[in-house]
Amino acid sequence: MAQWRLDLRLVAGRLAQFIPGNKSEPAALWIVARAAGAVVAAFEVLLISALMQMGMAAPMAAYAHRAALLAVPSNAVVVPLTAVLTPMAMVAVLLGHVSRVLAWLPALLTTVLLHGITGSVRLLGGARASAARVATPTTVAVLAFGAAFALAMIVARRRRVLAGAGLAAMFAASAWIALVPRTPQVRAGLLEVTALDVGQGDSLLVVSPQGRTLLVDAGGLTGQPRSSFDLGEDVVSPYLWSRGMVRLDAVAITHAHADHMGGMRAVIANFHPRELWFSVQPQSPELAALLDEARRQAIELKEFREGARFDFGGAGVEVLAPPRDWTAGPRAQNNDTLVLKLIYGETAALLEGDAENVSSG
Repeated sequence: MAQWRLDLRLVAGRLAQFIPGNKSEPAALWIVARAAGAVVAAFEVLLISALMQMGMAAPMAAYAHRAALLAVPSNAVVVPLTAVLTPMAMVAVLLGHVSRVLAWLPALLTTVLLHGITGSVRLLGGARASAARVATPTTVAVLAFGAAFALAMIVARRRRVLAGAGLAAMFAASAWIALVPRTPQVRAGLLEVTALDVGQGDSLLVVSPQGRTLLVDAGGLTGQPRSSFDLGEDVVSPYLWSRGMVRLDAVAITHAHADHMGGMRAVIANFHPRELWFSVQPQSPELAALLDEARRQAIELKEFREGARFDFGGAGVEVLAPPRDWTAGPRAQNNDTLVLKLIYGETAALLEGDAENVSSG
């Protein structure tokens, strides 16, 4: 601390040479002291924010499946603004009981600060890396994180070398959970078709013999447009994360009914598939918006009709419907459904969505 004070006085002495007047030295000391205080305060905000993010890495990954990679710079903006906003808002409320005129200025400053906070969060939160989605961490990773956390706590007040080692272990464990993807839980040499319980709709996970992944539909709620429950986010995605999956090779939308494609937007945002399969495009604003979002994310769109055949990771895929001459109507209907037949060796699986018998309508 003594050396720190001497260094600041030395800087102030040099600065005083550029300040005119008899009080140049006290003014230089004031400027240097305030500047040093601001630097220390900024360092504290960044350090505490970084420690909090490292300490929350495992709970965030296990329960929210998120890694807040841009939380530190976001907090560096939000925390100082909040420190000013809170007392300013209290002053505005107190003065508001006396006079609206007196409360106008603090209320205006509170509004500006609030917009600054929300704007910075929106700016940084809009970045793709702001909250990367991560799979459920393995037991080994969680145990390693717990050990590093305990070590950092024990050696925090000891020698600098030990404290630094504890922080390094904490950082390494957090980076492992947030940045190192898990190995997906799949079985080589088998064709897997898993049905996910999404209620009325449909959602099927297909894993090819070579480990390629395809999600057919993602469920969705019907008749409850105002519900905040998202089957894609709250049911389908957690299952995929529990299997260690953070990327899908392809997703397929059988048809444009809400109980089949309602959860697909969240799946696309969370797993960034390389391809999106679909059949026909009725006059559905929801489907059009979903396809536009896929284009924005550079996902390859593939439209299939009856007769298409191709290989998908060692499994054969045959498209049985809709017919080549099928024309989409003004509204989505069951017979728009993309019907797929998966073949591997002597095993076949028919994925038919809601396709109906033509004669029965």
